Amino acid sequence: MERVEEILLDTVTVNPSYHQLQIVPNYLDSLQAETKIVETPDVRIRITDGNISWKLYKGSDWSTDPTSPSESSYSSSIGESQADDFAKHAYQVEIKLYKLEFEIELYPIDTLISKSILFRVRDIEIIDNIKTSQWNKFLTYRIPDHGAKPRETDSDMISFTMIGHRNNQIEEFQLRFSLLPIQLHIDQDTLLFMVGFFAKSDLLVSPDLARSISSNPTIPSKNDNTFFQQCKIDPISIQIDYKPKHVDYRSLKGGQVIEMINFLHLDGSKLYLKRIHVNGVQGWGRLVNRVMGIWLPHVRETQLSQLASGVPGVKSLVNLGTGIKDLVILPIEQFQKDGRLMRGLSKGTTSFLKATTMETVRLGSKLANGAQTILEQAEGMIKSKEMTDIPTQNISKLSDQPKDIVQGLQMGFQSLNQGVQRAFQTNQSTRIVPISALQPVIGLTEALAKTLVGIQNTLDHTQQSRMHNKYKSS
Repeated sequence: MERVEEILLDTVTVNPSYHQLQIVPNYLDSLQAETKIVETPDVRIRITDGNISWKLYKGSDWSTDPTSPSESSYSSSIGESQADDFAKHAYQVEIKLYKLEFEIELYPIDTLISKSILFRVRDIEIIDNIKTSQWNKFLTYRIPDHGAKPRETDSDMISFTMIGHRNNQIEEFQLRFSLLPIQLHIDQDTLLFMVGFFAKSDLLVSPDLARSISSNPTIPSKNDNTFFQQCKIDPISIQIDYKPKHVDYRSLKGGQVIEMINFLHLDGSKLYLKRIHVNGVQGWGRLVNRVMGIWLPHVRETQLSQLASGVPGVKSLVNLGTGIKDLVILPIEQFQKDGRLMRGLSKGTTSFLKATTMETVRLGSKLANGAQTILEQAEGMIKSKEMTDIPTQNISKLSDQPKDIVQGLQMGFQSLNQGVQRAFQTNQSTRIVPISALQPVIGLTEALAKTLVGIQNTLDHTQQSRMHNKYKSS
């Protein structure tokens, strides 16, 4: 058996000078070794352990049109004037790269390797600082679910390598790209700001090139002579939370079907982009078209149900359905594996009970938070009539969560106590009966919500970290 494996790994070639068969030991291994860089470069530029922070502000600093307005058309939805933002020096979005590594090597002209480009980033985050957004990180690493395989130590979130080879005076490239699972928390105001910010700039794409691409996106630039001998992209997993706030009915009437997404609130929609391996592509434009031509049909055919699973109501049904499926499937799989039916029943029952409990507690906490919000809005309406209204921060009820049920009970008791104290103080100072009656109820609903969230975080130890990434803290 060992002899057969050795023969399979070798390759038989014909020597034209002797017209006889010749065994070339480990020929395939030698071909693979050609992609390994063994030559010494003439030039090496390296950046290691770099941290980059890029803050995006409102305005038109990159605009080349003197007649263009200094404030974008979407600023009204954000709610603050540009002058106020510049006066406060408040950035809207911050892009952070941690432990960046960049290396470029140029090799002598008589070597097979022409150049090598390496780009790695340990972590990347996009911080949402839009005032009307309750969310914290627009983009971050997606923390694995409870019980899933954790992230490997020192693994890079982004890894990009590109190696150039000389082939008869033609430079050919091998490209490899990988991206760890990412989580997107997309607030519509933040999305509009980022789209408008980069649309007004010619930093990435010149206006002439942008018009050319928009008119005919399948035609690459004539000056793009980059030839990709091989391109490999590892599978990419994306989870999306999306909060729409307004719908452009004019665009909808004009036939832009994508505007329909603004009717749906997404929570945990999943998107999986499969592995890509293409050979022999000329130009970056054709490479992008080739990749998108593989991904888009795959998404349409297989991923729409995963995206729809993030719609409120549907997600709960999906999670409950998963628990019911495990209740039936796990015993069968365990019985087929080793005949231990009772072990399979135990696993299935545990999965079903956990899914049912989590969805019941999650639904209860959402109802409690919703009731608290409605009562606080009623309190604000009464205050606006009887006294000066005090502005509140745009902070979600799901921020600053308790880590477990014990802390949830403690925070719940504090909320109830504060509600009773506020009612007593209000009754003593203003004698406004509706407010003094509402405040204990508000404290009670907040206490119930904190307790239920504490139960959730006890059942799923990763949820608190995910919520910290999602919501801004008070």
